[in-house]
Amino acid sequence: MYKNIVMSIVGCFLIVSCSPKNNAAIEKDSSSENVGLINVIEKDTTNRKTVADSTHIIETKNINASTLTDLNDSGYFNKNNYNDIYIGDKFDETLLKRDTEIIDDCFNAVSNTDEKEANYQIENGLVAIIYTNELGLGSYSGVKTGSSLEDVYSKHANETPEVIDNPYGESGRNIVLIYWYSPEKNSGIRYDVDDDIVTGMSIGNTSLLYMEGCL
Repeated sequence: MYKNIVMSIVGCFLIVSCSPKNNAAIEKDSSSENVGLINVIEKDTTNRKTVADSTHIIETKNINASTLTDLNDSGYFNKNNYNDIYIGDKFDETLLKRDTEIIDDCFNAVSNTDEKEANYQIENGLVAIIYTNELGLGSYSGVKTGSSLEDVYSKHANETPEVIDNPYGESGRNIVLIYWYSPEKNSGIRYDVDDDIVTGMSIGNTSLLYMEGCL
């Protein structure tokens, strides 16, 4: 008698938990665009002194590009700024702190609050480049470090990049894509790509063409 009651309870539990309604809820939740995790295979790069010198394993939320309509959202590389620091701003010690030696009026700095996310190249006292290799950090276009090369082309479908082989890597495998905002090429966004994976991202002025920066 007791055994039959237990089996009946277990059977009811299984029927409820496996009902079509619950299955639909689980399926819907697993397909949500804002929940999925992306795993990027770790790749080591050597003999490179660019703004993005390595990749790492990451797990990050799959962010839909439609969520990036507000270009002033914190945590994303906008066309000309990251958070409250803009390309062309004067070096401000209340916001940034120097992180390397000064060489030819050029040095790297980090934020006083988010130094793990972005770095700032300071030239002649002004912010020339803002860059990151923090995987999973996104840009205004919807591209993230860790995205595929195909995704870059897709997100910039109506634009033509300047493509440069990275001299510290292998031709065709280690490349740099720069999308200039104007024919004068005085501002734009740059993606460092290794084996078809975005390993670094920068916004800035003509200094985006430099492969060594201040290093």
